[in-house]
Order: sequence, then structure tokens, then C-alpha cells
Amino acid sequence: HYRSFGTRQNRLHGRDALENTKQFRRPLGCGNRPVSYEFHGWEACYFGSNDPYGETLHCILSLLRAGFVEVDRFISVVGSFVALQLLVAVSPKAIHFFDLNPHAIAWGQMLCELVCASDSPQEFVSRIFARDVAAFERELGEGGKLTHLNQHLFLQRPACSHWQLETATLLSDQGREVYLGILSSFQEGIPHWGWNTGSILPCEDRLRLRNFTRSGLGPQGRLPGDGFASFLYGEGWLASQWTFSVVKRKLETVPISWASGVDLPRALPEEVIGHQTAVLSD
Repeated sequence: HYRSFGTRQNRLHGRDALENTKQFRRPLGCGNRPVSYEFHGWEACYFGSNDPYGETLHCILSLLRAGFVEVDRFISVVGSFVALQLLVAVSPKAIHFFDLNPHAIAWGQMLCELVCASDSPQEFVSRIFARDVAAFERELGEGGKLTHLNQHLFLQRPACSHWQLETATLLSDQGREVYLGILSSFQEGIPHWGWNTGSILPCEDRLRLRNFTRSGLGPQGRLPGDGFASFLYGEGWLASQWTFSVVKRKLETVPISWASGVDLPRALPEEVIGHQTAVLSD
């Protein structure tokens, strides 16, 4: 805010400064490349993590160290939904998800519904893969965990129709359509040739990743080149009951808006945050 007092020179400077504030009303991604990659259809969606876990963890720890965790608005592209990792630390008053691809919005909404329909990381991943994670871990013996070393044994088990049908009944009409129409084909192990995400895995095996991050903080998944994406079970927000419950509580209680067709390099803030919000638990 600029006040009109002081010398004439200062008043003129104030008016100039006020006029110059118009430059700040620029697209959110004005520093990005001016032309976005085109993301349309289910084949262009990221159905699992495509973000470097090392850099994500660094971001979370940096936010915690700086004490920058209580925010008014948390705005994130849906993409591969790394936002769920950040919500372990960030406590917003409102959440705004956007994406250029409306199918990515539908996928993200379904995932949020699955989180809210689950009571634990095991149950969430069980609903994603239509296989009982808790039962698998019990069979491994005391302290047994589903990891990247044994997930091939987990996925060798047939998809369970009970998990599929029960989960479908817990979802909205749109969520059920995405779950049965898209996710079920991944559960059955059907390869999706030519899609960004060819297959999905519960855990990330970083030895299979062929690219490093630009920062050097570990490897990074690159879709579609890798041919698979994981849900990072056992890490991040799926590391423990506590981290899962933190994210679930925020998804259930914080107002969330969804905006599709948003091209970040060209989008103004109101295109992302101007949509009506809703609380998932309502």
C-alpha cells in the first residue's frame, strides 16, 4: 500500500510504484517455458510418483527448518501427486489442485477419496492394488514389510474381486468410474503401451531408475522412459500410521478446490484459486 504524503517527489514515486505493481499480476508460471507440453487423455496421466524422492524430502525438511509450514493456501499441480508428500509438513487453510489435463484431476480426486476411505497405509495400498497388504506382511513373519525386494511376490497374487467391489462402493460415481475403468486394468497387470505410465508398483526400486536429479540428490523417475511408477509405499506420507493420518486428516478437513485446463505458464492466480471449494468429508 502506498500513502500520498511527504514531498512531491516522494508522492510521484509512490504513484509510480503503485503503477508498477501491475507487473506483479503476471501468470503464476511466468518464469517457466512459455509453451507447455500438451497433456491430454488418460494416456498422458502420471498414475504413480514421477518426482525425485530425495529432492522432495529436502523440500520438506527445508520448510520445517524455516518454520514455513502454516500457510493460507497450498497450491499444487496434480501431476504425480507429490503434493501428498508435502502435506505431511504443510498445514494450509485451503488447498488448490490444478492440472492442464482434466483426466489428471479425475485421477487425483479418486486418490483422495481412497485415502479418506482407508484407515492405514496398508489399507490404502490394498485398495490401489486389490491385494491385501496386511495379510501379505503377516505371512512374511514378525516385522515383515512389503518392500521393493518382495513386491514381485505380492503382485504375483491375483487381484481380489472383493477388494475391488468393496472399494468401488465407497467412491463417488466419478471415482467409481475411474477406479473400475482405469485402475482395475493396472490391477490386472495389463500393460499400457504408449502411455506415460505403463505399469504401477507399490514400492520404488531406485536401482531401476536410470536418471539422476539435476541437483544430484539421488535418482529420479522419468516417465514414460522407465515404464513404471510407484506409490512409494513405506516412505514419505505412507511411511507410518502417523504420517498417513496427518495427510488424511488434512484432506478430510481442509477445503479443497480442483481446476482443470489450467496451463501454468499462462494461468493467473484466480484461475487456480477462484473455484468453489469443498471438504471431502462432507
